Amino acid sequence: MSHDANHLRKIAERADGTREKDQYLVVRDGELELVDDKPDGSNEKFATVHTKYSGAGMRKNPRLSAAGKPTPENADALFASQSAVEKFLVPYYARTRTPKALQNLVDDLFKAGKTVAFHMPGSDVDSTLVKPISGLYAMDDNGEITLIAED
Repeated sequence: MSHDANHLRKIAERADGTREKDQYLVVRDGELELVDDKPDGSNEKFATVHTKYSGAGMRKNPRLSAAGKPTPENADALFASQSAVEKFLVPYYARTRTPKALQNLVDDLFKAGKTVAFHMPGSDVDSTLVKPISGLYAMDDNGEITLIAED
């Protein structure tokens, strides 16, 4: 079993984004995974991962909205301008994407009609989304939501 640094960073990001809840690091089919459900222990060895809150503030998930339309419940970051995308989102995704994939991500976000981008954390993906996947989504002028980049 061999994993590159990008795979390990994605696992670490997911663990870091989930506070005060046990998660489990397991090897399944030769792949290292972080899962929410505790393995039954019969055949799988696992390590418990538990990230504590760093302080008393910022523990609630407020409902974010853009252009009067709510983003899905539990969105944890909102990017409402090209400047915000370039300053905060691009450096974050540059760690795990090729330059071409990163440029495609930005091109998708800057298409006409896109209003806002938001991130859904791995542990709190809103089940009302068409594809309930942890990652970066965009909402257009009509409130339609599309997955731009999976975490």
